[in-house]
Amino acid sequence: MFCTEPNVTVNNSEGAIFLAVIFQIFQGTNCLNQYFEKVLNRVCERMNAQCKNTLKKHLLQVFLAALFYNASATINYLEREGLSKQVIVDIFRLKKSFKSTYEQKCFVIGITNMLTVFDAPDNIKDPSTISRLLQEVLQMLDQVKKKEGKEALKRANKQIHQEDSDDDSDSDVDDSSSDDDDDEELGNAEEVKGGDEPTHGANGKADGRNRKSGEEEMSDEEQPNSQNANLDDLDSSEDEYEN
Repeated sequence: MFCTEPNVTVNNSEGAIFLAVIFQIFQGTNCLNQYFEKVLNRVCERMNAQCKNTLKKHLLQVFLAALFYNASATINYLEREGLSKQVIVDIFRLKKSFKSTYEQKCFVIGITNMLTVFDAPDNIKDPSTISRLLQEVLQMLDQVKKKEGKEALKRANKQIHQEDSDDDSDSDVDDSSSDDDDDEELGNAEEVKGGDEPTHGANGKADGRNRKSGEEEMSDEEQPNSQNANLDDLDSSEDEYEN
């Protein structure tokens, strides 16, 4: 932040961002009161040195964050140093470079807190100045609204595409699972069919053996009957011979 070498000026913007965040974090407290003017003095020194607008806009945001931390003390400091007009003009001149939503909200909060200072100097209390400040705040709020709307729409579309992609992947998994189930059922059917064939063959052989056994029994029963028939014939022939 405090380096004047051209090749590291942009990188030193992190120091200004850090100071702005510190003022925002401790808003509503007295934690930074003893360092307040020292920090603003260092920021003014860096602004008065040669620096690019990419760094200067972050230095100006330190003043906007200081207005959020303690608006009355910031206005009194700028008036005492004769920097009120210069800082306000530079903020309006570089407001188009406030691209991110965070930077735009810093602008809105800082200028709004400036309007709440009851003991502000006459050049700030002037109706034309107040009208200009309000107009700038409303224009920036409109930009914030549009930007957040676009970001919300972009996130919604991204979520919809992601859900559609998840649904497609789930459908592919279900189809694959259904195919696996069909293959499994087909395999089980073939196993059952293959297991039934040997059983039928064994039953067929058993039926064949039973039929063969029955035929043998029938033949055994027929043999005594034939022997009895032969004996009857013999007896009848003996009777005829005796006669």
